[in-house]
Amino acid sequence: MRLTFVVLSLLAVVVMGCMQPAPTSTTPVSTPAPETAAPAPAPAEPAPAAEPAPAPAEPAPAEAPAAPPAEPAPAPAPEAAPAPEAAK
Repeated sequence: MRLTFVVLSLLAVVVMGCMQPAPTSTTPVSTPAPETAAPAPAPAEPAPAAEPAPAPAEPAPAEAPAAPPAEPAPAPAPEAAPAPEAAK
């Protein structure tokens, strides 16, 4: 009987302790939140500025592979010329 009373009392203390700080912590947090919200957008703006920098680096590698395909095209032409001579 005493054990049940102790367990229920502790449970009541825990529940009341959890319920009370929530409204208390919500009130102070809501007041500083607008103050911290104003500085937050300022740091967010420099981050997008860093993202466009890598974008120009991507087109450069795309141009480099375009040049090598032009070189292999002339190579098959000389191979085709000796083949008809060998057939004669």
